[in-house]
Amino acid sequence: MKTLRASLLFLCLSVAGSASADYTASVDPTVRNQTWEGWGTSLAWWAHVVGGYPEPLRSKLCDTVFNYLGLTVARYNIGGGEAPGYDSMEMRARVPGFLRVTGTYDWSADANQRWVLQRAKALGANKFEAFSNSPPYWMTVSGSVTGAVGGGDNLKPESVGEFTEYLSTVVQRFRDQWGIEFETLAPLNEPAANWWTFGGRQEGCHVSPGERQSNLILSAGQSLAGKGLATRVSGLEESVNDWSVTSWDALSEQAKAQVFRVNTHCYGGNSQRSVLHRATRSGKRLWMSEYGDGDASGMTMARQIVRDLRQMMPTAWVYWQAIDGGWGWGCLDVDLNAGAQTYTTNKKLYAFANFTKFIRPGAQFVPISDERSVASIRGGLLTIVTVSGDSDEIVDYDLSRFATVGKTARLYRTSARENLKDLGAFPVAKKRMRLGVPRNSITTIVVTGVGAGAPAFSGFHTLTSGRTGWLLDVPGGTWTEGTALTTWQSNGGLNQQWRVEGVGDGRYRFVSRETGLYAALWDDVSQNFPVLQWSNNGDTTLDWRLTSLGGSYRIEPIRHPGKCLVENPTRGNGWPDVSIYDWYAGAEQQWTFAPAAPLFPALPGSGARGGSLP
Repeated sequence: MKTLRASLLFLCLSVAGSASADYTASVDPTVRNQTWEGWGTSLAWWAHVVGGYPEPLRSKLCDTVFNYLGLTVARYNIGGGEAPGYDSMEMRARVPGFLRVTGTYDWSADANQRWVLQRAKALGANKFEAFSNSPPYWMTVSGSVTGAVGGGDNLKPESVGEFTEYLSTVVQRFRDQWGIEFETLAPLNEPAANWWTFGGRQEGCHVSPGERQSNLILSAGQSLAGKGLATRVSGLEESVNDWSVTSWDALSEQAKAQVFRVNTHCYGGNSQRSVLHRATRSGKRLWMSEYGDGDASGMTMARQIVRDLRQMMPTAWVYWQAIDGGWGWGCLDVDLNAGAQTYTTNKKLYAFANFTKFIRPGAQFVPISDERSVASIRGGLLTIVTVSGDSDEIVDYDLSRFATVGKTARLYRTSARENLKDLGAFPVAKKRMRLGVPRNSITTIVVTGVGAGAPAFSGFHTLTSGRTGWLLDVPGGTWTEGTALTTWQSNGGLNQQWRVEGVGDGRYRFVSRETGLYAALWDDVSQNFPVLQWSNNGDTTLDWRLTSLGGSYRIEPIRHPGKCLVENPTRGNGWPDVSIYDWYAGAEQQWTFAPAAPLFPALPGSGARGGSLP
């Protein structure tokens, strides 16, 4: 058996019952999560260098990024421009600004980065965002775009309007003269960070959360609108997703209203679910707009992608620099500071391609029970990407919840020995596949002929009791963990809206739009099993099973089969307002789900295209 198992794992053959599975990964198309906009890269700083390379090298490098990977999102860096005599910045980071200290514009500036942006558009990129790292030096407290002495606020309060006028003027120029319309403008990159200090190696500017960040966002929005531009404000671009939550909470309500899309970086933090909560509570779209790491194998990046897509559910995921020099940061390795016109390919390129080539714009993510996998559907294709751990394993992929499933799947794998290797077609028998997955590998599975049908749940819903017609409700919308749930008359409140979160294997969870907490069972018979709101602790008290009753549902706790969610028909009798009780087919045990709001505001079609296969 050991010989057979090792052979299966190495070759990634379909094992179809030949060996026992280590675990089952179930996919559930009844729940639809985010609809994909695209994968992307920032152009800072590599485009500033690569755009000046001779042909055919610069085109070849861009073709690899935007054609082979199929990236459709490009983030353009509007440079501030350093003061004469200051030369602490690395060569690659010296992005020239367009605005002169005299108030005139040099529209010949930044030709290299602009060339790459145009090349990206020609290769199919169709989502463009502009962002700034610093205002021009004369608008700063320190007189330098590298930051303030000591890392404090560096944008002069009296220069906020002048700064956003500069940014909006550049955005207008791109639209009117260069044929690039930026969907969004992020006024400042990582503003809460305190490492933007005078004499640093790149542009950076601290702007404190709260009033200062609010003023910057409001000014940017007003400046864009004043020019009649369709470009909207995005933010807050914090480096750590924990800070994205605290900075968002510190914004004024007027500033929040001005933000079209919440952008976060994920260089650290464990607040992916909280970022999702803030975005969806406020009716905003959400991107993971920057991440990078020094692992040239791509495995660290791949695990981050899976975590972000599952927990935060962004509609786009953007790598920092697809081309970078040294330390394993780039998919392509180029010494940008030396201007070296040679490159090497890191395995990270193929690791990224395992996602970017197969999960295309327009795809909808669906739940999969394996925490190391993501799954999406687009047309008749189901795509699963599994990022393995440190052990060889056999995985049973259960697709039984689909109406139809094709008879074959095609596999592509990146591992220590393979670079997005096409492993050929493998049989799917009775809507199941059993595959060997090698340690520290990325396997993409594309299943054809999939019939998903209409989703039962997408976005937010209300849950209505069949007895009173009242809705499942977080009393007063309190964010206090442990608050017992109740039912109340429909009032349109966010505390009566719930996102149905699929686990993938027939279990469901209900997340409050108002609080971001889950409807959880308090597993205590002495308290008559109250249902309350609780954080995601991975416990099965969060898990429920749904049984259709023809227009309504019985909601059964996983922990206590045979019992179900019930609205107390007689308030004041010592039982909680909402609890569980043995099923007796009472109207108060039958719940109707009605759509209340989409996960994110809708966007027009993105003109999706596929990347070229290797």
